[in-house]
Amino acid sequence: MPKIEWEEPYCGEGNNCFRLGTDRKGNGFIAVRGEEDRYLVDSREALQQLIRDIRGLSRKDLGSECGAA
Repeated sequence: MPKIEWEEPYCGEGNNCFRLGTDRKGNGFIAVRGEEDRYLVDSREALQQLIRDIRGLSRKDLGSECGAA
């Protein structure tokens, strides 16, 4: 497992929290808070864009994706 420097968790509504991290090679990591040993890896820019995309979703979009009314 690479040595990852994790940032403080970002928490959305409810208790959905995730963390971003980087290693010495500049790779970007994202993980659910508390499960940092199970992470996704990509470029830091790609993960930041993923987060911007998630933040841009409206409640309505999230509700329809999850099957909620």
